[in-house]
Amino acid sequence: MHWIAAVILLAIASFFAWRSYNAAQTAKAAQSWPKVPGVVTVSRVEMDRDRDINRDGPVQTTYRAVVEYEYEAAGIKRTGSHIGIGDATQTSQGAAVKQAALYPVGKAIEVIVDPTKPDHASLTTKASLNLLFPVIFGAIGIVLLLVNF
Repeated sequence: MHWIAAVILLAIASFFAWRSYNAAQTAKAAQSWPKVPGVVTVSRVEMDRDRDINRDGPVQTTYRAVVEYEYEAAGIKRTGSHIGIGDATQTSQGAAVKQAALYPVGKAIEVIVDPTKPDHASLTTKASLNLLFPVIFGAIGIVLLLVNF
C-alpha cells in the first residue's frame, strides 16, 4: 500500500522538477531576447498569511515584490508583471522590500521580451527555481518505495 503513496509523491516531485527545468530553459533562452524601453507603473510589497494545514497551527507570513510595467512590442503598448522568469517568489519581508525598491514607480527600465510571444516579458533573465518541493517529495517517495522491499 505504501507504493501507491510513493508513486504519487514521485509524480508530484517530477511535476515540480519539470516546472523548474522549464523555467531554467526559458531563462537561458531569454538571454538572447530583445530589450525594449519601459516604465514602472506599480511597485509594492504584498503580504500573504497562511495557516498550517490544521487550523490550530501557526500562521506563516510570506512576502513578494509586485512590480508592474508598461512597454511597447510589435507596435502595441503592453503591460507586464514578471520580474524574473517563472513563478513569483515568496520570500522574507526584507528581501521583498529590497526587490521592490529596485523598481520605483516611474523608473525607466529595460524590458526583456519574448520575440515569439511579445506579451511574455521580464525585467531579468533570472529564473525562480524552487527545488525544495521536488527534493522533499522525491525523497519521501523513495523512502516509501524502499520500505516496501
